Amino acid sequence: MRRTYAWLMAAILTLALLLPQGAAARSCFNETSHCIDGRIEQYWQQNGGLPVFGFPISAQVPELNRDTGRTYETQWFERNRFELHPENAAPYDVLLGRLGDDRLRQLGIDWQTLSKANPSDPHYFPQTGQAISFEPFWQYWRSHGLELGDRGISERESLALFGYPISPLRMETNSSGDTVLTQWFERARFEWHPNNPEPYKVLLGLLGNEVRSAPQPAPGQPTPQVRVLSHSSYRTDTSFYIVGEVQNDTAGNQRFVKIVASLYDPAGRLVATDFAYTELEILLPGQKAPFRVLVFDAPADIARYELQVESDVTREQPLGGLTILSHAVRQASYGNARYIFGEVRNDSGGPVEYVKLVATLYNAQGTVVGVESGYASLDQLTPGQVSPFEILVFNWNNAARYELQIQGRRP
Repeated sequence: MRRTYAWLMAAILTLALLLPQGAAARSCFNETSHCIDGRIEQYWQQNGGLPVFGFPISAQVPELNRDTGRTYETQWFERNRFELHPENAAPYDVLLGRLGDDRLRQLGIDWQTLSKANPSDPHYFPQTGQAISFEPFWQYWRSHGLELGDRGISERESLALFGYPISPLRMETNSSGDTVLTQWFERARFEWHPNNPEPYKVLLGLLGNEVRSAPQPAPGQPTPQVRVLSHSSYRTDTSFYIVGEVQNDTAGNQRFVKIVASLYDPAGRLVATDFAYTELEILLPGQKAPFRVLVFDAPADIARYELQVESDVTREQPLGGLTILSHAVRQASYGNARYIFGEVRNDSGGPVEYVKLVATLYNAQGTVVGVESGYASLDQLTPGQVSPFEILVFNWNNAARYELQIQGRRP
């Protein structure tokens, strides 16, 4: 009997050694009949699990990201959306959706127009003009965060999980019919349920459920449109530049998004006008695209300008499968110019030509302060082929960060 037991233990040990090291765990939930495994299961467990993310409400499947126009392995949860980005090093190989912003947009609410907090309020964030002044919400925000390796839970880890506050504190009726004290964040909605026992007085809204069901805007809310998110201006010797970013808030694809600028002098007289198209030709629902309007020989006494947007609905889809492998910045030899350079790869499965890289520059407050573009060095890329690229950015003043977008077309 002892010999049999010893043999059995040896077999089990041998089998354990033969299993792949770090084999992925798998968790299944009867409540929603969905499972999570691999990196998503690990990330879910490490960063809050059920109270923070809720149960899975979908399988892990490829899904188009409306902001980037690219497809990622995606899984939806009751309170968030996970995207796998294997091109990023951990822990950034899993990215969370900005579902607070997404849900407000679905409701036709522009959070940037909501009333702002007083800068003297506790826990004020100048990035959005809002504060987490309700102490239970602040304590919840500061006691939860993504595991980024910091000591304890740092503010950047809380920001990575929930984002900045984007609304004032107010009473709202949630999707369950409860009227509760509420505050919206970029990636979450905090609700105060004072009759619940600790630690369930602060609950997170079911934004994954709400966003994924994609309801139509509530009656009386603004009609979804392509709208200007942010913009700024600067001058050169003879020209006036207006740079900014638009977002497609409609339910359909938009093509040839045109921005028309009207410039006025201090007396209110129209002194110049010009227009430009966004740097991306097709915008998917929810997608952003930068623009740059250049007014040559602009009068010196421009006091203000106004912007209008128009576009065409299209069923055409932008070409996906183009991957930015790397990018970095180096100083140019003159002025405050910089070069953004890197490599792109054609993962689309077919030949692609005129691969365009678009750089959007933001200041510390998130306002667009510059827009430049360039093309891959190779005019045509075969499947799997890699090409370098370089973008010369003339106006680097006030730039705190940049984002890159990519597009191409079939020959």
